[in-house]
Amino acid sequence: MLFKIRVLLFLLLPIFVHAQTNDPRIDSLYQELEQVQSDSLHFELLNTLIANVVWDRPAEGIRLANRFDSLANESNLLNRQAHAQKLLGICYHVKDDYDQSIEHYLQSIKAYDQLKDTFNIGMIYNNIAASY
Repeated sequence: MLFKIRVLLFLLLPIFVHAQTNDPRIDSLYQELEQVQSDSLHFELLNTLIANVVWDRPAEGIRLANRFDSLANESNLLNRQAHAQKLLGICYHVKDDYDQSIEHYLQSIKAYDQLKDTFNIGMIYNNIAASY
């Protein structure tokens, strides 16, 4: 039961944090994203933007998650690739496209399995269950 509550809070927290659609903080993040030089900061900003827009604008979340995924594939870092697939799974879930969501979650599990990241594997299996 406690695990379900944690997952629900993980999925719903951004709704409460940034429910406004014209949030100046989000605008500021977009501006910063276009100027950033560091790869790690680029990923961090994209991740933050996705978490803040996906609930109100899932299509925008998917666009940003695809950008994250492209950069992750260019970086050739498995942990970022796994996270990108998890983000895409979340975005498609919010958009009610559960087949796409599950497809991305399964790709994420494959990568996290190679990384031996049991925490994220468990979280994603829970997300898959929610998608079903």
